[in-house]
Amino acid sequence: MASRALALPALLLILSVAGTAGAQPTAADRETARTLMDDGDRKAEAHDDAGALRSYRAADGMMHVPSTAIEVAKTLARMGQLVEARDQALALLRLPRTDPEPAPFVAARAEAERLAASLGARIPALALHVTGLAAGEVATVRVDGEVVTPDALPLPRSANPGVHHIIASATGRADVAREVQLAEGQTAPVELPFGPAPVQAPPPALPPEPPPAARSHGAATWAALGVGAAGVVVGTIAGILELSKASTVKGQCHGTICPETERGDLADANTLANVSNIALGVGVAGAAVGAVLYLTAPRGPVQPSVGVLRGGGSVGLGGSF
Repeated sequence: MASRALALPALLLILSVAGTAGAQPTAADRETARTLMDDGDRKAEAHDDAGALRSYRAADGMMHVPSTAIEVAKTLARMGQLVEARDQALALLRLPRTDPEPAPFVAARAEAERLAASLGARIPALALHVTGLAAGEVATVRVDGEVVTPDALPLPRSANPGVHHIIASATGRADVAREVQLAEGQTAPVELPFGPAPVQAPPPALPPEPPPAARSHGAATWAALGVGAAGVVVGTIAGILELSKASTVKGQCHGTICPETERGDLADANTLANVSNIALGVGVAGAAVGAVLYLTAPRGPVQPSVGVLRGGGSVGLGGSF
């Protein structure tokens, strides 16, 4: 390649002393590197920069010397990868120097210094500015898929000329996306405004606890209590009448022997005694059932049945609850 102007003897000299700049390459490495450099020159003359870059990088990976590294840097610059080209040129300048250093190495270092200085003025940048976030919210910004660290976010971010895609994201917010076209030497401001945070709907209120249900006292409760009260009243009245009859008969009878005229009163007294006992029993039972129904308020209605019992010369009340 005319621009590189490396004659074969000079290239042989460079490769022969390359081992002093790093690990000692083998003879096979040096021969392969010469072939790769020649292949890179041919592809560069044919304007196949991508192919030339592959050959130059392969040779530089084996030799690690200024004369191979400078070809990588120059090819990157021709391809518009200015950031990578400048990084390669600066890496070249950090290579250890040999003593004495071959003239091609010295020339490659000088060319790398000039290339790094010129690229510094040509490399564009993105000035990223995130807005709309509240205190404590943090945005993650990606440029062409690469995350920009929070410390670097306030500073201009170097980028190659061309189109770049920027995405900013934050928890609970819609992403903000921008597409920016950069020209050489341009610093483009990029605003990344987040919209208002979505309003969080309050959680649904729980329904109030229903008040405790009042006991439902059905007809059965009141019927049982009514029967109980009636039984007590009837039993009491019958008891009083029975005592009155018994006291009247008692003075006329001697033991179980009574005059004929008193036998009707004696039978009435016995009947009243039975009615009193039965009525009081029914009254106590009805009152007890009514009390239980009142306190427990049963789910199903109780249908009471009450009736008058006759037989065997006695009268009484009966029922089911």
